[in-house]
Amino acid sequence: MITDQKTQNRLHADTGTELFSIRQRKEAVTRMLDILKETPECLQVMNHIPAYAMDDDTSEWWKSEESENFMNSLLEVMESYTPDGYRFGPKSGTADLYGYWESKTGRTTLFICFSVWKADMNGEKVFPMRKRTHSTRK
Repeated sequence: MITDQKTQNRLHADTGTELFSIRQRKEAVTRMLDILKETPECLQVMNHIPAYAMDDDTSEWWKSEESENFMNSLLEVMESYTPDGYRFGPKSGTADLYGYWESKTGRTTLFICFSVWKADMNGEKVFPMRKRTHSTRK
């Protein structure tokens, strides 16, 4: 259990463990919602996923830009609750196993990778990646 020192909000997760893989979007989103269930952010987004998509792992919604944006939003919320001395992101040596990992530097780097390949305008496969760097909370 992680408790945010400023807000006292509790996350149902532990540091130093693999929490989810972003290669499985539905599982990642479901796990993040479970981790965030006692936060105000979870209450704001809890009805965002269509009921039919929650019941069907193969629903096209999980491959949509809407679900991608929703997962990005949840990743940002998870990152905002990073405890002091830790970073939120993929485990070292991986690109998809997310958790709160001990940080040996003064900065947190978050890589958001998506498992869904997209075709660009020329029909070529593109693997989108966004890198953001944030200062660690003090």
